[in-house]
Amino acid sequence: RLSLMVSPPEYLARAPYREVTADVEVPEGSQLSWEIETVGTPSAVRLEGVLTDGPLTAENMGGGLFRAAATVSDNRLYRIVLTQADGTQVPGASNHVIKVVRDLPPRLEWREPSQSRTLLEPAAEQKVAIALAAVDDHALGEGVLVLTVAKGSGEGVKFRELRRPLTRTAG
Repeated sequence: RLSLMVSPPEYLARAPYREVTADVEVPEGSQLSWEIETVGTPSAVRLEGVLTDGPLTAENMGGGLFRAAATVSDNRLYRIVLTQADGTQVPGASNHVIKVVRDLPPRLEWREPSQSRTLLEPAAEQKVAIALAAVDDHALGEGVLVLTVAKGSGEGVKFRELRRPLTRTAG
């Protein structure tokens, strides 16, 4: 019997969930925790192919119960291998697949103003409308717009940086 607990990365704000199959599709960066209950009394259980630098050895919890954990960021093909007390290795009947769903970077589209530089005459307070479109495959957090403001001319130009929180609007 096999049980696999999947704990997605914290930033996804998704609750851990349990799978009862060795073949899974999980978000990139998920922590996987296997619980393998065996018939008989193998002395060891290994998961070959989960890690890039060698097999993942499960901890023997006693009574034929073994546990192992790893964080995955790439697709993996793996198999479960039991080692009997006499050293005989018994590979699982089939290979298993961990399919990792990549977390794509957010996409930003600058909509307004149409020019990358806006000149304002030194007069009364003026406002510039700024519009961005942002899309992410999971969710968007808070955004901050960092503006570089230049004042003056020639060698007397002074720069300062302003930070403004972005607010969400429909559309």
